[in-house]
Amino acid sequence: MAYEYLAKVYDQLMTDYDYDLCMDWLDGQVDFYGDILEMACGTGTLTEKLSQRGPVTAFDGSLEMLDYAQMKIAYNPRIQFLHQDLRDFSLVEKYDTVVCFCDSLNYLLDREDLQACFRRVHDHLKPGAWFYFDVNTPYKYGKMADNIFAQESAEALALWQNFYDEKSRINDYNLTIFQSVSSEEDTYRRYDEVHQQRAYDREEIGKALEESGFEEVSYYDGYSQRDASDKTERLVVKAKRRENGK
Repeated sequence: MAYEYLAKVYDQLMTDYDYDLCMDWLDGQVDFYGDILEMACGTGTLTEKLSQRGPVTAFDGSLEMLDYAQMKIAYNPRIQFLHQDLRDFSLVEKYDTVVCFCDSLNYLLDREDLQACFRRVHDHLKPGAWFYFDVNTPYKYGKMADNIFAQESAEALALWQNFYDEKSRINDYNLTIFQSVSSEEDTYRRYDEVHQQRAYDREEIGKALEESGFEEVSYYDGYSQRDASDKTERLVVKAKRRENGK
């Protein structure tokens, strides 16, 4: 299962993701955070930062990731963690701001799942409120194809072997994790996981958003103010739920 073992060392290895840059971009877009819903919150690093802007309901599909988030953050009255699925999450509240970052939507492997997710977001947003998210693009996966990447910390080493199918747009990550067991004996325990992600381009994203009741969609080249291009690797998107709610 994805993140069963990676959750143990996720924070140590996520050194290439800039949470502060993400928040700086978001702060430049959001006029009023209000009640925040964070989808696929992982170990809660972004959740803590969001809680400084408003109360956060954060969910993830991995119990292992949620366990680490709870342990790391301990008690924060402005944060509620829940176990929910991107495709069919169901909450009582409606929110002023919904976010989903760290390419979490790429784990939805077909367009029907992406559409189902967007419809759930629509139903949980107040009319006229905004949805912010990012996805990895086909261009990025094409650059990564058939390569091996390493991420290392003081206590762990992760090796990612990538296989990208341009026809299906599915990227397979074969992940091997070596986690330190004893520094004195210099011994490690090995874990293996398989992750799959699907690449989405702006045309697919735009159509799915429009069909789900969103408008005023903007596309950015990463966490910048630059418009997305055909060489954008991380497509960052904002979309507004229609005022009439349809």
